[in-house]
Amino acid sequence: MNPTDPPRQTAVITGATGGIGRELVRQCLLDGMRVVAIGRNTDALGDLSRFSSAPPPSLIPLNLDLLEPNAARSVLDFLDAHDFPADLLINCAGVGLLSRFHESGLSTQTDILRLNTQMPMELTHLLLPRLRSARGAVLNITSLLAAFPAPGLAVLSASKIALLHWSVALRRELKGNVAVTAFSPGITRTPFLPTARMGHLGLDRFFFASNPDLVARRALRAVRRNAAIAYATPLDRLGALLLGFAPHRLVAAAVAIALKPQRPPAGP
Repeated sequence: MNPTDPPRQTAVITGATGGIGRELVRQCLLDGMRVVAIGRNTDALGDLSRFSSAPPPSLIPLNLDLLEPNAARSVLDFLDAHDFPADLLINCAGVGLLSRFHESGLSTQTDILRLNTQMPMELTHLLLPRLRSARGAVLNITSLLAAFPAPGLAVLSASKIALLHWSVALRRELKGNVAVTAFSPGITRTPFLPTARMGHLGLDRFFFASNPDLVARRALRAVRRNAAIAYATPLDRLGALLLGFAPHRLVAAAVAIALKPQRPPAGP
């Protein structure tokens, strides 16, 4: 890098080793950013290096399980140790499970809330001084599930609507300082579906399912546009609008019927 070049922006990305997060890493690198990629899969983190053709350090892997105690503080300590700024924080790590609430352990459900909702809040709070200094941005990957209650995915949908509402409120609080975007993809062809025990539903074969590279590109475009809420496709936007107006009791009943006949055996 030429010493006269402007400083490289730094993106901090959670959930970097698979699906949408992996594509966000790739897109940020293509945009010339330095990326701190956070994930717990060591092999997958190492594989991200093939996306980086820019001079080092362009991709900085951080092997970390965000469900471990003090994980957010560990991210801050890592940035401090390397004297990295934070121009863009992307909260993409997430987990879900297709199971009726009473059929899975309480720790499983609270882990969903912690990773999907609490961790983005903790990371954002700790990185706000850096983000303010950079007049940076926060991108929270929510979900179309934030638009409606989903029996069988009750805690997942609750975690996503909490993330969505927090994002919009935080955007107002930080107006003029740090931009906040909530991006809500619909069905996306990623390993999330089989991991969440939804692979048997065949959702990834639906014509309106999106590929993760498209979702990542449009999420970053939403950040550049400084959008408050954005969606991966016009159909996702329309779905959120219609589901938001529909009576939640009826939507919940329809979702329960759609999922119940195909629900796999509940885990521990």
